[in-house]
Order: sequence, then C-alpha cells, then structure tokens
Amino acid sequence: MKRWMLFLLAAALLVLPVGAYASLPSGWAAEGVQAAATAGLVPESLQTNYDAPITRAEFCALASALYAVWEDAGQVRQQAPQPVSFTDCEDEAVLRCASLGIVNGIGGGRFDPDAPIRRQEAASMLHRLALLRTDADTSPAMPHVFSDGADLRAWSRSDVYWAYENGIMLGTGDNGFNPTAPTPGSNPF
Repeated sequence: MKRWMLFLLAAALLVLPVGAYASLPSGWAAEGVQAAATAGLVPESLQTNYDAPITRAEFCALASALYAVWEDAGQVRQQAPQPVSFTDCEDEAVLRCASLGIVNGIGGGRFDPDAPIRRQEAASMLHRLALLRTDADTSPAMPHVFSDGADLRAWSRSDVYWAYENGIMLGTGDNGFNPTAPTPGSNPF
C-alpha cells in the first residue's frame, strides 16, 4: 500500500470507536494513530477521547494537516483555492478544506462545525482529499451492494464505494454501511 494511503488510513483510524471515551486508541489502531501523530497529523486537541464522536470541524483539522504534509512534499495537484465563507464557522482548517473542495457546507451559508461527521460524509471527504494527490489511484470503484445501500445519499455513493474498495472504511456488520451514523458512534469504519 502506498505511503499516502497509509496516512489516509491512519487519519481514518483516529475516528474509530475504542471504548467509553478512552484516552488511548485500541491496540489494533495504536500503530496507525501513532504514525499519524508522529507525522504531525493529529492536532493536540484530538489526542485524547479517541472514541468520542468526531465533529465536522475536527475531521477538517485532520484533512487539512494531511493536505499540508502532501503540499510541502509537492504531492498535490495544482489548483486555485476557491473563496469560501460560512456564517457559523471561521475555522482555518474548515475554510481551507472547503476552498479545496474537500468538504461542503450544509446549505444556507452554514457549515455546522460542531455536528458529528456522518460515515458517508467522512468517505466523501477522504475520497476528495485523495483526489488532490498527484499519484492517487482514485478510479471509480465497483459498487458494493450494502444491505442498507438505499440509505446512501446519491452524492456519497461513489465515495463510499471507493473508501470501501480501498479498505479505508469497512462495513458495519450484516453487510451494512450505516451511512448516516456519526463517526465513530457505535459502528467502526
């Protein structure tokens, strides 16, 4: 697996459940989380409570940090950031992610930064982030027939399939994806 994919996976591991607001990641996630923290991808505010639902703004902080590493290494596609503003959020990481097309608002000029990110939103953000890499294989994935696939929003389908096919996000049991569940909530990636 390419190194950039490992960083995406490590970022995803940061939002997995491990117990009642555990201060440390679970054993199976510890190595990936440590790699992300060592690479400077984990803001200090996210280095505890590993199973608390991650907010939309916190997920943007992770995505923005990863993008910055790639940008410093010259591994991102050149594109002009688009001017963006939200009436309910002035967070630098959120605005950067929105200006790069990694994340969208919720309508009406709002972002809702403190809302928990939903699984289908996380898949979309991770896919859009990967699309910015110069060496990313972001070719469309074959659709997976999830038992709750009808619940996937149209805008998230290709992103969810890509994240699933690349092993970044997994199903939640009984062949479900649970697209509207908060991340982490009670269902792992």
